[in-house]
Amino acid sequence: MVRGVTIKDHWSEQRIFDQRSIAAGVIIVTLTVILIGRLFLLQVIRFDYYTELSQGNRVRIEPIPAARGLILDRNGEVIASNQPAYQLELVPEQVTDLKTTLNGHTVYGVSIKAGMGYRAGCTGCGTATPKGMANGDQPETEYMVTSQNGKPSGASEGCCFEYGNAETDSRDDGNGTMETTYYGNATAWYHGNTPGPWIMTDQENNLVGCVTSDGSKLCRDLPNITWRFVTAIAKGEPHHWTSMGGDAQRGRLSVMFDGPRVDHTYDPMRKQGAILLGNGGDNSVGSQGTFYEGASSIRRTSFCPTLSPASIDLSS
Repeated sequence: MVRGVTIKDHWSEQRIFDQRSIAAGVIIVTLTVILIGRLFLLQVIRFDYYTELSQGNRVRIEPIPAARGLILDRNGEVIASNQPAYQLELVPEQVTDLKTTLNGHTVYGVSIKAGMGYRAGCTGCGTATPKGMANGDQPETEYMVTSQNGKPSGASEGCCFEYGNAETDSRDDGNGTMETTYYGNATAWYHGNTPGPWIMTDQENNLVGCVTSDGSKLCRDLPNITWRFVTAIAKGEPHHWTSMGGDAQRGRLSVMFDGPRVDHTYDPMRKQGAILLGNGGDNSVGSQGTFYEGASSIRRTSFCPTLSPASIDLSS
């Protein structure tokens, strides 16, 4: 009896091999495309996110107070003491909306959002009260350069986007215990014709834009501010105060109000000498705005009405 002999089918095996090769190739190409797509997502599309995340994982800022003594001369007089130093760091990639130029140089502002505020000189916070600030009823002058950037449009904001002299205990210590320059559109206190914003002062328990004979809080002559960059000035002295403002890029400074204190509860003033930015004297943080620069003097200075303290180029 003759047995059947199976002849190897090379063509069939070749087809199977080709099919498997094609399937393996498709899988490899698919995985390669997925891998390349994932790398593109991580390294290109989400580059900024992971860069910031990496910085957050790598950098830890921890204040280490320097416990140093005083250096005295042979008579016991202090010849070298400790003074607090402050440092503000900005990451350019994170503040692109605040970028502009000042005299041809790139500069950045400080963006204050609702819930934020800064204070130098507060009881129990480890920050010494600044030197050179007015106390009590001493005369003073303050100015800041701010802008429309970040200001709410057509709405009354909370308290209070301002810069200047405030309480050292971060509380409302009563009328006349602070004096700052203010820029905003809050209508709960003195204010101009809506919608604002206006340049005023904060003298505690009152944003003050004027003093009226009938006691009303509508300052009819207080102008609405439309300049993109704004110089706001507050000047105070016994029995008298002045607020001024102008376009921080060009032109004249204008007097917003010049006259007596609101009433006897503000005269004399009882200023305490802390410095705040972007929040109220009692640490109210319901406002927002942008701060570029500011200064405070312990005397009532004279600003020439034809000059503005800052000149900002909008070319960028």
